[in-house]
This record gives sequence, structure tokens and C-alpha cells, in this order.
Amino acid sequence: MLIHAARLLRDRGTPISVTIVGDGPSSSELMAMAAGLDVEFVGRIDDRVLVATIMAESAVIVAPSPFETFGLSVVEALASGTPVVVPHIGAGQELVAPGCGVVAPFSAAGFAVAIEQVLAWDRDSTRATCRDHAVHYSWDRTGASLLDFYDETIRIGQRSVA
Repeated sequence: MLIHAARLLRDRGTPISVTIVGDGPSSSELMAMAAGLDVEFVGRIDDRVLVATIMAESAVIVAPSPFETFGLSVVEALASGTPVVVPHIGAGQELVAPGCGVVAPFSAAGFAVAIEQVLAWDRDSTRATCRDHAVHYSWDRTGASLLDFYDETIRIGQRSVA
């Protein structure tokens, strides 16, 4: 999806540089699709500091997977001060607040428009907004929210049995 969006942006006169972190069984196919574009495949990175640096130096993080269960990479991007683009399906959409990113239609065109929107934002104020929003997803807060959810679910279950 991101590679197709990068091609659309280039064709519209908005070329972008893309760094893809991670690897998988489709890496070779993705590399072939990216031919002629400014796309760098860096593979898996185990150095957390390097990953954080890449995130912080990026203008936008695109998390195109609709299969995120929590969206840790989205929270990490926000904590680094980098806005995100996520699909309108999956967990990522629940993590994006106004000024922190864009929830895009799950299509290359949708992602291209969303990337353009984020790139037009004021970088300094956006970074501050992202960092402020990421605080809501600390491990302590997330754990407490999950426990509250379980407690409420148990209470509801007990009322329906009685």
C-alpha cells in the first residue's frame, strides 16, 4: 500500500523518500514494486535506539497494516513526536487524535492524500501534540484501563446472572 501511495505522490509531483524497516516473506516482491522510487529497505533493526532515531527523524510514520491488535508502532511513533497515517480499519485508528495523524481509507490513493495532509502540517507544533497524546498510552495507563475494563465486564456478567 505505501509503495503504491509513494508512486501516486511522485506522479502528482510530490515525491517522498520512504524508509521501510522490517522484513518478511514479501520483501523481494516489495523491492521489485519500489523500482524507480526513492525507497530504502533497511530490514529488521534490533537496536531500539536506532529505531527510535529513525522514527523521530521521519516526517510521518505510515502504519498500513489493518491487522494491528494494539498499535505499538503507532504509539512509539507518537511518543517520538512523529505523526502517523493509519488505515480506517484495525487498532491504529483508535490511537490517532486530531493533530497527531490521519486515519485514511485503506487504499493507495487514501494513503497518498493522508501523507500529503500530514506533510503540510507545522512540524514543531505537530511533534508537541504527538508527544502529549502518546502519554495516554503509557504501560501504566494502558494496564489500568485494561483492568478497569475487566472489572466492569465482570460486574456486568454478575448482574446478568443474578
